[in-house]
Amino acid sequence: MSIRFVLPFFEYYINSRFISQFMNIKNSTILSVLSKGLSTLVVFGIVVLTARMYGKAGRGEISLFTANYTFILHFCSIIGGSGLVYLYHKKSLKKMIFYSYLWTIGVCFLAFLVLLFFYSFQISHVILVVVTSFLVASTQIHSNILLANQKLVAYNTIKTAQSLILIGILIFDYYFLITQTNTIFFMIYTLISFFITAILSYFYVQNIISLQKKETQKTFETMLKYGINGQISNIFQFICYRATFYWIEYFYQKHEELGVFAVAVMIAESVWVVSSSIATMQYAKIANSTSDKFSRIYTNQLQIWVLGATILLLFILIIIPEILWMSILKVEFSGIKMLLICLAPGILAQAVSRMHTHYFSGKGNYTLNNYSAILGAFSAVISGFICIYFWGVNGAAISMSFSYILVLVFTTFQYKTVRFNQINQ
Repeated sequence: MSIRFVLPFFEYYINSRFISQFMNIKNSTILSVLSKGLSTLVVFGIVVLTARMYGKAGRGEISLFTANYTFILHFCSIIGGSGLVYLYHKKSLKKMIFYSYLWTIGVCFLAFLVLLFFYSFQISHVILVVVTSFLVASTQIHSNILLANQKLVAYNTIKTAQSLILIGILIFDYYFLITQTNTIFFMIYTLISFFITAILSYFYVQNIISLQKKETQKTFETMLKYGINGQISNIFQFICYRATFYWIEYFYQKHEELGVFAVAVMIAESVWVVSSSIATMQYAKIANSTSDKFSRIYTNQLQIWVLGATILLLFILIIIPEILWMSILKVEFSGIKMLLICLAPGILAQAVSRMHTHYFSGKGNYTLNNYSAILGAFSAVISGFICIYFWGVNGAAISMSFSYILVLVFTTFQYKTVRFNQINQ
């Protein structure tokens, strides 16, 4: 029995084709990590600038704005999301882009009506949220085309460009303008940055679009099928990530507490730069690979890298003294250190489980991802209400960690089951 399990690994490592693949993977992964690392540093700079400009109440408003357009984006991505990468070599690219844009326009129009008539948002806020959602969705469509072509330099450039543009505008505002007390200007700056990025990303993909000649039938039906299967998990995962934001808003009826919590969450989630970079590469490689053996060993290696890097980064964040966080942000942002300690176990759990979910996505097995996301969402909604009721903002952090750990337990069990079945086939 032991030889049966060892031989596949021997065959893998002595095969020069796989070795060369791993060399390419490592180079691509390092490039992706460096690019997203730069983007994370820029995002951290944005958090610091906006915390100093708008205070914790302003950061709370910004967090809700970001959460709202991101939630709309997930519905836009049903057509034009990760399914576009999976179907790139199987369906007509021009048709997929056409349907992606048409779907995005429809979702944004529906979101406009829902926000306008069912929620007490100002018309200016609704317009900014919806237009930003459309621009982000457009950029994502172009980025997924680049990812499907494994144009990693262009892909990472697009991902970094928006943050660089936004922080550039904010720095100019901070030193030369007088809009620091009104968060509506931040929303406008965000819209401008995504508009420029959408235009830039289009120029990257226009040649790819013109070269693709494949014509196929039932393109929209196939995109909808894979999009729903793939995006359900992202929608529920978003609820798992951000349910506590809305619970804090519900309990406190003001933005100050949410502002402090949101900043702590963004700092903690910056650790995911390693797992998200590697997971992006993992998905692209596995989706384009026909070897189950390669996909398994590749994923196992990545889990080790992600686990070690995430533990190291979390340790660095936790040992930073509270007084330093308050001096970097503002004195009013107290309690960051305790929130980071409460969030750390969940951040680590989610980083590792991301390797499992991207493995399933690369194999087109979205059902397991849907189950894990639904489990996480329900856990976040229920535990979030209970924990915030009893322990306040720290309870929100505990709730997030509990939900992420629960998801990790589920995905680990499913991954080991799938892997065992493949080995025994």
